[in-house]
Amino acid sequence: MNPQFLTQLDLSPCADGRTWQLDQDFVYQSPTAAAQAPSQATLITVPAGFVTDLASIPQLFWNLLPPFGKYTEAAVVHDWLYRNHLYSRPTCDAILLEAMQLCGVNWFQRQLIYRNVRAFGWAAWSTERPVTMATRSNP
Repeated sequence: MNPQFLTQLDLSPCADGRTWQLDQDFVYQSPTAAAQAPSQATLITVPAGFVTDLASIPQLFWNLLPPFGKYTEAAVVHDWLYRNHLYSRPTCDAILLEAMQLCGVNWFQRQLIYRNVRAFGWAAWSTERPVTMATRSNP
């Protein structure tokens, strides 16, 4: 199985000017998810209505890595995974890395984002509260 986005990302800006809402379901197929949690589904569905800040990069670093870029689709999936704790934190972060590669993010940016998520993502992981929207589905 190859990683792939099965739907297009369709977003609308929220009134706060910093977040975006999905206009339709966004579906990602992840071999990493299948390998790390074989008993769970391999399709990750981010439901319409989900609100994301795209890449959660501190504003101080937006010159180098803005909240949107080639990694936007990967960031939306990662936000959904972190919000809902669908897999372990290391697995969620590995899915981010996998999806960024699929998006064509260069090696340096992938590693920079991934290593910072691994180092500092615990703060978001421990404060995110699960939402009660649809989660995963089997192929």
